[in-house]
Amino acid sequence: MTHFMSARTIAQAPASERIDFLKGVFGYTVAGLAIAAVSGVISAHVLGPMLLTGGMAYFVVVLGAMLGAQYFGFKLANGPTPQLGLLVGSGLMGLAMGPMLLMAYIMGLQGPAGSGLSLIGQAMGLTILTAGGMVGYVWTEKRDFSMLRAGISALMLPLLVLMVLSFFVPALSGGGTLS
Repeated sequence: MTHFMSARTIAQAPASERIDFLKGVFGYTVAGLAIAAVSGVISAHVLGPMLLTGGMAYFVVVLGAMLGAQYFGFKLANGPTPQLGLLVGSGLMGLAMGPMLLMAYIMGLQGPAGSGLSLIGQAMGLTILTAGGMVGYVWTEKRDFSMLRAGISALMLPLLVLMVLSFFVPALSGGGTLS
């Protein structure tokens, strides 16, 4: 799939081009999720234990990796090598996700038996349902995602504020410490 900017939306493209475009998006999505998963597991094993013992280090690494992924991933993806943007952006998001996955796993172990991975599984299930819903939405008719960016941005900002606040007020995220 070639990377180019165009004034034509996917809704204006013939069906064969839409299918090729969706196949390319699916391929890049799977690749990005695989890169994020691998770097997340590595981050959980290497950085997770170190970051969960220190207060501000966790905050700086996670927020820094998320902001770095948004900035560097976007810059590289819109440059001459978009695959490098996918690699850097997905890798940094995995770096940010690793300690959070470790924390979710530890908190799940404190619940009923066998619930250590249930929160992570629920998040994965919701991600798959969301991706499937978006593919179904585009697949059925000629549609456009122009409003999706604004909606996601409007939803992301309050969540980002709550995430930052939860570092300083742990009761917002359901409790105190992991010890």
